[in-house]
Amino acid sequence: MPRHRAPALILLAACAGLFLPACVMSRATSAPQNTRPTSQSAQQPPPGVFHRIEAGQTLHTISKTYGVTVETLTTANDLADRNRIEAGETLFIPGAKHILDVPATGGTTRGLFRKPVQARLNSAYGRRRGGMHYGVDLGAPKGTPVRAARAGRVSYVGSGYRGYGKLVIIDHSDGYQTFYAHNSRLIARKGKKVTAGQIIAHVGATGNASSPHLHFEIRKNGRHQNPALYLNF
Repeated sequence: MPRHRAPALILLAACAGLFLPACVMSRATSAPQNTRPTSQSAQQPPPGVFHRIEAGQTLHTISKTYGVTVETLTTANDLADRNRIEAGETLFIPGAKHILDVPATGGTTRGLFRKPVQARLNSAYGRRRGGMHYGVDLGAPKGTPVRAARAGRVSYVGSGYRGYGKLVIIDHSDGYQTFYAHNSRLIARKGKKVTAGQIIAHVGATGNASSPHLHFEIRKNGRHQNPALYLNF
């Protein structure tokens, strides 16, 4: 059985199915009829998910992937030594809504993708204005070429994703996808292969964008990844 790093109170509440959508709720039992009611705050611990640590993952890569600080994880899980976490243990990730894939260390992900546009980083991956920002925003003038971050096949071109504006999606090997949003002009064609660095669109401000920039996402098997673990900014 894997050991849990999270506080015992949170673990017991989670196993009762009180607050985590990822928790297995089939084991929860009904309270006796004569149980005294408790306050709502006592019944609902802070929202979050439990992440099972895999070999090669570190507290740093886990924090970067979920967009929280190492200090937040250390406090939430009562870690005596942030450098000593073991595969098979679980960490409570405060504020997270979904379990994400965390890459292993050792340089296995760095360099898999190239920057899609040479521009400044306007907004990083992570918590933002009370929600989660699942990509990075790269500020650049309207019309700046957007290039494929990796070779692959274009799986979507259009404006059907709410808030994304004019969007290109490229499927890559190993379950990876990249998203290029808010473009002013789309060059790529659905179903066509593209090479790394090939121009696929031009920067714009379509969708939920107040100024010209590229919103760039990396997903693996449908789960959001932190681009900072793959690119150099």
